[in-house]
Amino acid sequence: MASKRNVTLILVILAIISMAEMCSSKELAGCIKNCMPVCMEDKGAAKSRCSRDCKKKCKETKGKKEELTLIGSSPD
Repeated sequence: MASKRNVTLILVILAIISMAEMCSSKELAGCIKNCMPVCMEDKGAAKSRCSRDCKKKCKETKGKKEELTLIGSSPD
């Protein structure tokens, strides 16, 4: 009986962890989606550079828009 409880507990923990990862990946994708148009407005910005920079910055801020400032831009 104890082993069935342990297996159930492990499955519940794994489900919670995977749900948390899905939420953060959705936030990250949304952050990148919002970041790209702003970055592309820069003169001479390349899509590959913006993609790389947005991914990096969004990972650092964990997808939070209010903390997002583009690399090389100065806050107003």
